[in-house]
Amino acid sequence: MQSNTQSQTQHRPRSTRSTFYRYDTNSFWMRWLGSALFVWPMSVVVTVIVFVPLAILVGAFEVAFIDNTMEDLVMSAIVFVLAGGAIGFSIGVLQRYVLRNVLYWTADYWRVSSTIGGIIGAIVLGLLMLITDQYLLEDTLFTLAAMPIFATILGVAQMFALRVAVSHSWLWVLANLVGGLVFAGLSMRNSLDPRAWGELIGTLGLGILGAMAQGIVTGYILLFLFERMAYPFISEDKPNAPEKISPQPVTSKPESVWDEAV
Repeated sequence: MQSNTQSQTQHRPRSTRSTFYRYDTNSFWMRWLGSALFVWPMSVVVTVIVFVPLAILVGAFEVAFIDNTMEDLVMSAIVFVLAGGAIGFSIGVLQRYVLRNVLYWTADYWRVSSTIGGIIGAIVLGLLMLITDQYLLEDTLFTLAAMPIFATILGVAQMFALRVAVSHSWLWVLANLVGGLVFAGLSMRNSLDPRAWGELIGTLGLGILGAMAQGIVTGYILLFLFERMAYPFISEDKPNAPEKISPQPVTSKPESVWDEAV
């Protein structure tokens, strides 16, 4: 009898995702990795769209007493902040599409938190360059550390939106840190010979590889959080549940998205 009890305890079945909460894992990975790749060209387009009118406006109201050095510094700061905001906004838009259409979470503040995180990350990197060395951007150590710093700050900002849907949302910050380290490490041009592969092909290949690896790390943690750490769906028969329409039959795409957590 005791051996049977011990056997049952040792072979306790693993918890699985709710019957009501089902999604297509293949669809998730396709869209998530696609967004990890597409975010960079989208960020360039967003930066150009925002920067060109702003540069024209700044040039039209240029003040005479600002010397060339100060003007270059101001324009560099503007470009840096705009680029960070564009990257954050692009990440927020693309990731929110996956969160809503595959994981069925509304992610209402995901774009805002991602944009804010991108701007703060860019400001932090800009300040690091100012207080250390103006040529730090060309330093290998800074190149290796820039992406993890930016990704971690972005992850912290996104965590405030994610914590209403899952517990242990701090794991998302850790995932972004590790993903940023992997991206930076793979993007460093230390494994492909430019003479054999060409300058552009080598840089593009390593960039794609780094973005894919970062997407795999963050995607794995995101699936773990939503499969194991997601707050339960709202129950229709709970006495304190808000009024809703009559329950609908279970479909492939549930409508309830952690309203109780929000």
